[in-house]
Amino acid sequence: MIQRIDTLQIADVQNHGIPNQERIAIYAHKSCDLSEYCLILTLPTPEGGSVPVKDHMLWFGQGWVQPGDWIFVYTAAGSTTILPNPSPQLPGVAPRRFINIHWGKNHTIFQNRALSPM
Repeated sequence: MIQRIDTLQIADVQNHGIPNQERIAIYAHKSCDLSEYCLILTLPTPEGGSVPVKDHMLWFGQGWVQPGDWIFVYTAAGSTTILPNPSPQLPGVAPRRFINIHWGKNHTIFQNRALSPM
């Protein structure tokens, strides 16, 4: 049984099937160490649940996120980048960031709309 978490939230999959643009958008609700999390692909079951897809797991690695940070996991290869959010910041609130991580796949994944990230 995979436990539901409230620290990170998968918002959506963007640019389905478009090479070098396909990505999973994840929002950080609370501070957390990304090394405690991984991303898997799942398929739906007839009973309404989900089952993991073999050999499709991404461990995020070392790094901290803060509330308001966005993590974008691109399915293509690339280098991790951390960019400041260009939106105006509120006084006394830490700047939010865009964290771009790359899964390193040599093909897009989400042209099959039955697949879901978890």
